Amino acid sequence: MFDQRRLEILRAFARHKTMTAAAESLFMSTSAVSQQLALLEREAGVELINRAGRRATLTDAGAALASHADRIAAEAEAAAVSMRRFISTLRGTVRLSAFPSFCATVVPAVVAALRTRFPELSLEISDLEPRQSLAGLRDGTVDLAVIDDLTTWDASNLDTAPLATDELLLCLPTARAGAAGSAIRVEELRGARWVLDGSQSVFDEYLHRLCAEHGYAPDIVARCSNITVTLALVEAFDGVALVSGMQTRHTRFDVAVRAIEPRRERTVILARRASSRNSAQLDAVSAEIAHQTSALLKQH
Repeated sequence: MFDQRRLEILRAFARHKTMTAAAESLFMSTSAVSQQLALLEREAGVELINRAGRRATLTDAGAALASHADRIAAEAEAAAVSMRRFISTLRGTVRLSAFPSFCATVVPAVVAALRTRFPELSLEISDLEPRQSLAGLRDGTVDLAVIDDLTTWDASNLDTAPLATDELLLCLPTARAGAAGSAIRVEELRGARWVLDGSQSVFDEYLHRLCAEHGYAPDIVARCSNITVTLALVEAFDGVALVSGMQTRHTRFDVAVRAIEPRRERTVILARRASSRNSAQLDAVSAEIAHQTSALLKQH
C-alpha cells in the first residue's frame, strides 16, 4: 500500500514541476518534499524522480504513479461525497475561492444566507485570481471556485456552470470622462495612464490584448491590491482603470464609470471537481451563490 500523503506530494510535484513550487503549494519545506518522495520511491520499488543537479523531473514510472494518484484522489472524494448523502443535516466545511470583485460583492451575502439556513455548515473563503482558484481545485485545497473566461484554462475533470455575464467598464476622472452615459473607444486611450488591481490579475493580461488590438501597449503606472486604492490612484494619476461591472453595483465610485465601445464582457463561471458532483454541501452552496449573483445583478 502506498502512503496517501506521499501520493499527494507526488501529485503536487507533477502539477508544479519543481520541488520548490510543490513545497509552497503544500506549505512544506523543499527538503521535506524531497524526503517524502524518496520514501515513496522505496515503497514503489522504482525510480520516480530524475534528479540531475538542481533539476528534478518525473520518470515514466513517476508519471504513471502520479496519474494513478489523481484517480485515487478522485475516488476517495467520490466515496466521501457518497457517505455525506446519508447525513440528514448539512455540516462540515466548504472551501470557496473567488476573484476579488466577486468576493467583495456576492460572497458576503452568500455567507450570511448560509449561516442562517445551515448553521452547522462552515465556509472558508479565499480571494484568488481564476488561475489560482483552478490550481486549488486540482490540488484539493479548494472545493468551489468562481472564475471567468478572460483566459483559457483546462476544464478536464471539472464541472462548470455559468453564473452571470459581467460587463467590463472603465473608471476615469469625471473631468475627462465625457458626458454621462457616453462610451469610450479603446483607441481613444492611447497614451493613457492605466491603474491595475494586481500583477497576477486576469485584467492585466486582458488589457494588454485589448490595447494590442488597436496597435499600442498600455502604459501601466500602478498595480494595486484593492478597489479603494485603485480608484484613489486613478484620480491621482489622472488615469484610467478597467473594472468589473459587478463591482460598480456595490462600491461607491467618486470617479466616472463609462462603458467600453464596443461593449466588452466576461462570463462568470462556477467550477468544482467532477468527483464532487453529488455533494449535498456543494450543491447547497452552489445554489446560494447562483441566487445571490442573480440578486446582485437585479440591483440598479
